Amino acid sequence: MTQEEKINYFKMAASFCNFAFSDEAVELLTEMYDLILLKEGKTDLHSLVDTRYKVIEKHKQIELAKLASQYDPLRKGKVEASKNI
Repeated sequence: MTQEEKINYFKMAASFCNFAFSDEAVELLTEMYDLILLKEGKTDLHSLVDTRYKVIEKHKQIELAKLASQYDPLRKGKVEASKNI
């Protein structure tokens, strides 16, 4: 299962429970959960903070690209951001 699929499934589950999360929050929760599972609950603080920073930076870049496309007609509709975390 891809990370995008996991994020979408998490959004579905949250909506069934009447929880509302931003895209950034859903991705952050999914990434943290995967990290904790990978390390079988023995995750160190450094790894958690690093993951959080990467997700936050990714979403900042997405927002900047959206804002830039509003002011640059050549980029309009071409919002891109790195999917690698």
